[in-house]
Amino acid sequence: MLSQLQFSPNYIDFQARFNHQRVQFKILINRFVPHCFIDRRNAGNTKFADEDLLALMCLKVYYQLTTWMALYRLVKNILPGLTMIEYSRFTRRIKQMGPVLQVIRQGLSSWTNPGLVAIIDSYPLPLCQYVRNLHASVFAGYANLGYNATKKQHFYGFKVHMVATPGGLILNCIVTPASVSDVKVALTVTQDCPCPNILADVGYISKDLRTA
Repeated sequence: MLSQLQFSPNYIDFQARFNHQRVQFKILINRFVPHCFIDRRNAGNTKFADEDLLALMCLKVYYQLTTWMALYRLVKNILPGLTMIEYSRFTRRIKQMGPVLQVIRQGLSSWTNPGLVAIIDSYPLPLCQYVRNLHASVFAGYANLGYNATKKQHFYGFKVHMVATPGGLILNCIVTPASVSDVKVALTVTQDCPCPNILADVGYISKDLRTA
């Protein structure tokens, strides 16, 4: 509730952005998403359309909302005309939309000319404060301890490896446990990269990559 009280977007602005993005996502879904997903069982009976969810996912980032609950409460208050589903169902549908958003991103990337140069780098995705590293259990079996060379300290969580153009166009990304070194994912994250030249720090350079 505190996150919602700290954030009060203009009603007309939020509604206008939502309506614009849901229309755009409807077009993108029909263009890029496989029909096996669009025509899935009971898809036409859902109270919340796929394009509505994708639009809200983008608005969560745009308005810097920190939790899905903050977004859920905000939408219920600011878009009373939108038929909402229960929160548990809402979060399950959000997870279902993750791969769909990735397919749309890849489709849009195929329409662009990324140029000749791409940049690969990684950044930490900690799940707790430093003092909780040895006691944290969230995502146990997936997350683990890694080292943040920039801050010169260990952290518990994941690491994001990303390939992007100098202009900010994301070409590919992979999330790994924090302990996985950059060199182990370099070939995977750069696979099918349309740019002939890839800039990276020495942490990504290996014998296999030099000859690739």
